[in-house]
Amino acid sequence: DPQCLFADPFVSFRGVDRFKKNVANLGALISDVELQITKWDVIDNTLEAHWKFSAVLDLPWKPRLAAAGSTTHIIDVNRGLVVEHIERWKSEPGEVVARLLKPAAKIPTNPWEVFMASASKGDYKTMWYVVSRRATFLAAPVLIASLAAHQVTGQGLPGFLGGSFTEVLAGLLVVAGLITEVVMYSEGTGQV
Repeated sequence: DPQCLFADPFVSFRGVDRFKKNVANLGALISDVELQITKWDVIDNTLEAHWKFSAVLDLPWKPRLAAAGSTTHIIDVNRGLVVEHIERWKSEPGEVVARLLKPAAKIPTNPWEVFMASASKGDYKTMWYVVSRRATFLAAPVLIASLAAHQVTGQGLPGFLGGSFTEVLAGLLVVAGLITEVVMYSEGTGQV
């Protein structure tokens, strides 16, 4: 039915065209797709299929989207068309979303995967290790420009980059980044 109802734990809408567009958009972002139909039942005008689904999302940290559940199709027997497509998940939607923070790889292969694996475990130290070098490289030019402006004009940076907060923050990030480099070197974790 062109006005078929599609519903899952996140959203409900009508229309086959919208469903096709959603599937096409998601399909462009996933790989390593696995779908298993584990059971199905037909009762009167209803088909219920139980399934397990897994795929890797094409995000920098490559999280795995995984869920199990069932889809109920209600069929208009006079027209031979599906009028309702209703998904139910065994996992809570919040659990599925939380898993999206975790990279699919058992051993992280890039900084994004390291950061997101650490975030999913609440490991703030490693999260800082991942971003500290980048934060230092972004803050260092602001700090250098600020010091140069103070030397030449006796004042800090004007305008957008200026202001004591930005300059102090840049200085703190550079100092914290340098201290972090020393700590990582002493721990033998210099390559994050």
